[in-house]
Amino acid sequence: MQQSKILQKQILYFINNPPDGANAIYYDNDKSVYIRLVGPQNSPYEGGEFILKIELVKDWPFSPPDFKMLTPSGRFEPEKSICTSFSKFHSTGWSPAISLNVLALSLLSFMMDNDTKHVGATIVPYDDNAKKVFAGNSKRFNSSIRVKEGLLDSLLSPCVKK
Repeated sequence: MQQSKILQKQILYFINNPPDGANAIYYDNDKSVYIRLVGPQNSPYEGGEFILKIELVKDWPFSPPDFKMLTPSGRFEPEKSICTSFSKFHSTGWSPAISLNVLALSLLSFMMDNDTKHVGATIVPYDDNAKKVFAGNSKRFNSSIRVKEGLLDSLLSPCVKK
């Protein structure tokens, strides 16, 4: 019950104050949160939209979640767990104070970083030209994701900053 209240509070905060680079959120029965990350301007990902899945564990936020990028990006292998200092791979780096907003910003930052020593990417990053292709194909690819009925409809409606 407490997890549900914390999640609802964080989702409401995200909707009212979406972080730069993330503009939509959807959650599935307190088990998973999906965030649409938007490729930053003047980057190889410009114009792209990438769906990040955050899988919440039973005792979240007291234990770290698992992260998976569903959209091919050339940085992370789609649908594979991403190793970060605040993921299930390194639970000592986790803090319950880490919000969904911070998670979205952090994963977008890691996506932009080509140094695989900084985050456990499951593939060697592609070059910038390939990343531009991934960005250009991202919306079409996202339309084929069938994680949950209605998921993309929710992700197509961006949050509005107040």
